[in-house]
Amino acid sequence: MPTSPCPSDDDGERGPRGTAVQERRRSADPTGPAPCPDRAALVDRLAAALARAERSTAVLLVDLDHFRVVNASRGHAAGDSLLSAVAVRLSDAVSGSDAVGRFGDDEFVVVCEDTGEHSAHAYACFLRNLLAEPYCVDGDTVRVTVSIGVAAAGAEAGVPAAELLRRADTAANAAKRAGEGQVRVFHQEPGGTGAERYELAADLPAALAAGDLHLEYQPVVELASGTVVGVEALARWVHPEHGLLPPSTFVGVAELTGLAPQLDRWSIRQALSDMARLRAAGALPAKASLAVNLSASNLADASLFDELPGWTTRAGLPAGLLVLEITETAIMQNAEFAARLLNRLRRLGFQIAMDDFGTGYSSLAHLRDLPITALKIDRSFVSDIAEDRDALAIVAWIVDLAEAMGVAAVAEGVETAEQAALLRGLDCATAQGWLWGPAVPVGALLDGPGWTSPLAERTVSTARAGTPGRVRADGGDAHGLSRLLELHREGMAIDTIATALDAEGFCTPAGRRWHPSAVARLISQGIRRRARRGARRPTGGLSRLR
Repeated sequence: MPTSPCPSDDDGERGPRGTAVQERRRSADPTGPAPCPDRAALVDRLAAALARAERSTAVLLVDLDHFRVVNASRGHAAGDSLLSAVAVRLSDAVSGSDAVGRFGDDEFVVVCEDTGEHSAHAYACFLRNLLAEPYCVDGDTVRVTVSIGVAAAGAEAGVPAAELLRRADTAANAAKRAGEGQVRVFHQEPGGTGAERYELAADLPAALAAGDLHLEYQPVVELASGTVVGVEALARWVHPEHGLLPPSTFVGVAELTGLAPQLDRWSIRQALSDMARLRAAGALPAKASLAVNLSASNLADASLFDELPGWTTRAGLPAGLLVLEITETAIMQNAEFAARLLNRLRRLGFQIAMDDFGTGYSSLAHLRDLPITALKIDRSFVSDIAEDRDALAIVAWIVDLAEAMGVAAVAEGVETAEQAALLRGLDCATAQGWLWGPAVPVGALLDGPGWTSPLAERTVSTARAGTPGRVRADGGDAHGLSRLLELHREGMAIDTIATALDAEGFCTPAGRRWHPSAVARLISQGIRRRARRGARRPTGGLSRLR
């Protein structure tokens, strides 16, 4: 049964990567593509490439999505013809120094010599699009998508061929779990090895079963009053050999090895159980919400959402008090499918928060269509708002965006009083971070005073007590405010502005020394005034902030 690419008006080489692939094709063997080597020959070819590499070598593992459906619906002969056509298309696209090989029933590997991670990822994205073009099988049009895993190793790394292939396979598995037609790059954890990651992956199911993981809770605070309005559940794992592991380590392992759904289910059920105990003991306000994190994998697993209503009912927690936090990147991996599932959750009454907002790649068009109830401002922006005018402007924009959309804004990673003052001035309603204390286990909340009273901000090293009766510098309040704005326009940090105003003899309108939080409050008020005036040209005072 002959198979060939279907005729198309598109030459398959559009887009920014088209020229590069044309060059690869022109440099290929003019006699035509050679037959794909088998797995053993490919491993030998990769080992030789790594041995002679002067720079980086990359491996792309290409896995056909739902290939069994083709076999089941059209027969194995049609499936074999489709695989041959994919092999020809791949072989046409690589240069003479690279190699394509059959790696499994429906998998291929591309070995790219002298290719770094960034270039390999870009090339993988182009191959994904190239292979998605239609094929003609026995006169019928057949389309197939592929998931591609990318792994690269520098010449100095000394990574064996088998390990590099295993990394690419791990990345390909992560791509398939994220949905059809995805590309994922293997990233080594800092300070960790591939062997350690596989060890953690092997240990994680037993740790979940044995109760070696636990949850700790961080308060979400109303900025105006310090009242606790919710908690976020954060997973912790004390490994018997590696000690306390940061969530980023084992959550990443769970994502790559397919254990993320199991980890999420454990986290949600444990958090609901803990929340029932806290509510029964009166350790939290009655209307405090519970936020739990969901992985990208669960956005492709509708069965979890079938179970959630029963879990919340048994825990006695109203659906409206459960906040499901999903990262911006996870949502955008398959925005249309995610929107359908998230709309279903909203109809059931659950809250949806977009976590780490501003660090992913969502478009405002997608944001408009998602049923979110909160935007969580990533800590990478919040941590710099007292020192970086651009970070402050971004946070102000996110707060305004949330207000315009009718959703809540929650600032993450608040650590200083200056940051809290700036956020209050921007009308950000809620926040969480070390300023109100670290995350604590449920036992500490049950045994302690709980979080039913407003939390005080912890003292930070930059805090200075006000000194009443300070003699004003010539020019009075207006001169001091003008100097404050001048220093801010020069890019000075909040605490540096306060120190400079004190050193120059200026005082606050109340006649006190300048505290960084007072500087922050006035600057954020200026930003809010400018935003509310819209397109009108500022005329003076704090509205001149730029």
